[in-house]
Amino acid sequence: MEGVAVMPLFVNSYPLPGTSSISPSNGEPFTTQFTFAISDWYDPEGDLPLTNSLSYTTTPGDYSDANLKIIADFSADKTWTFSMPVGTKEANYQI
Repeated sequence: MEGVAVMPLFVNSYPLPGTSSISPSNGEPFTTQFTFAISDWYDPEGDLPLTNSLSYTTTPGDYSDANLKIIADFSADKTWTFSMPVGTKEANYQI
């Protein structure tokens, strides 16, 4: 006996871009408080609330999940304040 199951999967499209800003644009590791803000992003299909996350990488160009460092996990927040560590020697100590 053999069976087959089928389940349709509907995938939502990406939200349409709004604006983002960070202040200050540079600073000192562990001491400077950065503020990152987003506004006017929206879902053309109307699915709300939009959720956002904020992360960084210390390896330039490697945005794989294994390399991302999470600052803020998924939430409806639109503004985050945080400090950053020093980058790696290979990245000239920048992030």
